[in-house]
Amino acid sequence: MPVLCRHPILCGGAGYWLGRRDTLGLDAKWAGLTQRSDGPAWLALVAANPDLRSQMSQSCTPSQLKTDAASNRRYCELPLWTEGTVAPVGGVPAVIYLTLRDRLIAWGPAWLMLGAGLAALLGRRLLRRVFAWRPVAWLLE
Repeated sequence: MPVLCRHPILCGGAGYWLGRRDTLGLDAKWAGLTQRSDGPAWLALVAANPDLRSQMSQSCTPSQLKTDAASNRRYCELPLWTEGTVAPVGGVPAVIYLTLRDRLIAWGPAWLMLGAGLAALLGRRLLRRVFAWRPVAWLLE
């Protein structure tokens, strides 16, 4: 039984380590952005456009790309909000999702450790009941 409890902890720890490794340089990049003369403007754009990836997937499809003749580079016309945030178009489910995502990000790894602990406790009880169940118990004897 202790072997089963170690797996969620090991997997959670590995996921945290890999995610942490990917984000180590981000603090320095954000700090560098705030030191620029136009830093507040960039930060305002980031705050006003929280889901840039979905806007890019809608506005920057291969058929929508254009080429600049002077620099011979491709670009797309991407709508960027310049002030405030707007409610997500998805309605209540999108608001719940974004709120939950923001809270999980704010909690950091604490939610992962709490979730792994609860999963271990519930998994242990479930496994005990399954193995004690009469049609399965003969497999263990």
